[in-house]
Amino acid sequence: LSVRRRDPLPEWDPSVYYRSLIISELPSTDEVALNNMTEFFTAQGLPPVLVRYFAPGRKIPSDLKRSQGLHPLLGTKASSVVEFSTREQASKAIAVINLKCPGAYVHFLSDGAKKASDENPKKKEKREKKS
Repeated sequence: LSVRRRDPLPEWDPSVYYRSLIISELPSTDEVALNNMTEFFTAQGLPPVLVRYFAPGRKIPSDLKRSQGLHPLLGTKASSVVEFSTREQASKAIAVINLKCPGAYVHFLSDGAKKASDENPKKKEKREKKS
């Protein structure tokens, strides 16, 4: 007896870290709250692809463990991870949050793409041999 998926899992997209924001430490306002990020950004013309809210002490999913090292607020304070379709939209969202909520913690999950020169040389050799 074998079990398999009806539909294969989609390819994992590492660029999600470069177009996602972590938002925390928002001042109390009616307009912006961690639990209404979808409505807030959609009203600003920046509809998010995915919004995840994390209460303090909640277990962090494995795909965000690396980001937790870069952003210690993730898992210790109320925060949202907001994914946008492009890095440009995420940059605009940072500007909007900084304008509406000065002092809020808002950053990209990761700051930049991995440089080709940073790639593991052994992996590069294997890929070139396959070609």
